[in-house]
Amino acid sequence: MISNGFLGYDRFVWFQGVVEDRMDPQKLGRLRVRILGYHTEDKTKIPTKDLPWAFPIMPISSASMNGIGEAPVGCVEGTWVIGFFRDGENCQEPVVFGTIGGIPQEKARSNIGFSDPFAHYPEETYLKEPDTNRLARAEKIEKTIIEERKKNLANKGNPIQVALEDISEDGGPRDMEDDTEWLEPKPPYKAKYPFNKVFQTEGGIVKEWDDTKDNRRIHEYHPCGTFYEVFEEKISLTKSKAHKITKINGTNYTIVLDDDNIFVEGSVNITTRGRVNIYAGNDINVEANSKLTIHAKKDTSIFCNENITIDAAKDIVMKAGGDITLNSDNIRMSSVRNFSVDTEIGSITLTSNTTMGLTSLLGMNIASTTAGAKLYSMTETIVGSNLQTIVDGLYTTIQSDLKTSVGSKIDTTVTAGTELNLNSTTSLINLSAPLRINSESPNVTRKMPKTQPIGKIIFDK
Repeated sequence: MISNGFLGYDRFVWFQGVVEDRMDPQKLGRLRVRILGYHTEDKTKIPTKDLPWAFPIMPISSASMNGIGEAPVGCVEGTWVIGFFRDGENCQEPVVFGTIGGIPQEKARSNIGFSDPFAHYPEETYLKEPDTNRLARAEKIEKTIIEERKKNLANKGNPIQVALEDISEDGGPRDMEDDTEWLEPKPPYKAKYPFNKVFQTEGGIVKEWDDTKDNRRIHEYHPCGTFYEVFEEKISLTKSKAHKITKINGTNYTIVLDDDNIFVEGSVNITTRGRVNIYAGNDINVEANSKLTIHAKKDTSIFCNENITIDAAKDIVMKAGGDITLNSDNIRMSSVRNFSVDTEIGSITLTSNTTMGLTSLLGMNIASTTAGAKLYSMTETIVGSNLQTIVDGLYTTIQSDLKTSVGSKIDTTVTAGTELNLNSTTSLINLSAPLRINSESPNVTRKMPKTQPIGKIIFDK
């Protein structure tokens, strides 16, 4: 009982004790504490279940109301605590406000009091060393998460390639001096006691706030291997940089319900062993102030439900080790100046199932220097120009199953180095010009079937 009606007027009775139970049925963070000098260690006389519940005192930064602030948990069975009785000398209402560390010398004996009833704490691997976290002490680091991180570097510690690793700007191999690979940094731990503030849960979750001079760090680690770390790099006497490592041993989800803006002063490298999928409900814009390169070691496909436009201020070069196939209902190719189709070894074949027309406002040259040049249509083949049309080559064929026309509004020239053959199997061969027709050859041969009359060459003038 409080004799004077006010706790502050009564004798302050404080104590030390050991937590033997933290499973508070009311989940208020209360602890069953065996109090040194007040309770016996003989559990047959005072079993753990008969110890009073001690309320925890929270810091002023915690509201202890409606879940606001820190949860009043953290002590484990075997933790030494310090507190007082808020009912004074009656000693029935204990309150704890702190924990006390030490250097454990032996494993807990669960059959006696003042120890962990489950004989788990202290763990055997931590006997005869301070209860202060090893990361804070900067001791036995090889037995901490730092060593685990060293063993599990990305890509087994080998370099990670970047896009276009083997291709330079001119298409050749890259120089080794270029940014062709990167490595996951090794743990930058260089803490010194007492500057590293460490928080660790019994499940192995670790947080560090390291104030070691010139090596300040923020580190948060999950025992599955996911972590982030911000660490300092001294670049001059007065300047430092803070780098960040983020590693996720699992799947990462980033969800932004509004705009997302990313600015990078240097380069961006994205490397994945799986697929990369990019989807946009609206436009996707890609812009480069310098060169834009897309490289695939296998097939490359571009699909579009509407139009595809390729616009270059200078040249457009299409090169293939095999065939280039253009397939469309209509194919139109136009040029303000010259239009050339060349082949070094094979032939050039233009084929149409209906009408084929080759038209030029100025001159048109159809030539082959080695093999033949062939224009063929199943119905009608037309070669024409407003000025001059020239058909020249070693073996040049202009052929149609119905009608073949070669013409120009000024001059039309059909030239052959050896033979020039004009053949028609059904109707006449018409050579027509407003002024004159020039036919020059060492030998002229005219052959017609016997059943048909010999055709005429008609001159207007």
